[in-house]
Amino acid sequence: MLDNSLRSIHDAEEAHQIISLFLLSILAFSKLLYVILFTEKFILASVYTLFVRKKDILIGISVFIALVIILMVFSPRSSSLESREYESKPVLKVVVGRFSRDEFGYCHVYGEVKNVGSRDAEFVKVAAAFYGKNKNIIGSSYTYTSPYDIPAGGSAPFHVIWMDEQGCRMAEWVKVWVESW
Repeated sequence: MLDNSLRSIHDAEEAHQIISLFLLSILAFSKLLYVILFTEKFILASVYTLFVRKKDILIGISVFIALVIILMVFSPRSSSLESREYESKPVLKVVVGRFSRDEFGYCHVYGEVKNVGSRDAEFVKVAAAFYGKNKNIIGSSYTYTSPYDIPAGGSAPFHVIWMDEQGCRMAEWVKVWVESW
């Protein structure tokens, strides 16, 4: 009950702000329209004679615009506060445990991905770029965490293997990043 009352107060405040902004914009629009319609420089003599009651026309236009905007603001909406989501993607952090070479000359990157967001992460992909002496990328590889999905607040290990013996001998450091659906 209290939650609905607070939501009603919030909606009323939001409507009040929108109406206030609307009225200010109508005032500014009316002044601009008045200047355009009634400045002798911008009106031809033949058009000028058509607008005998200029202020009435200006007031009518302002009222019409006000009614249209009020109807738009207060018309029923399909979405409610409960159905809005503000976090679009999970927030993932990568912790690299180690980077090593095996007896076959392959590079291995071990680590863990932590989901520090409030949404579950699905199909978490870990990519690694291997760099040489001149800070040039000499190769890359990727894998998926095990398990593929990481719940909010959870973590999962990963193991990236780069199977290029020659490239792996030249690799001096690695950069790892992560993405999720």
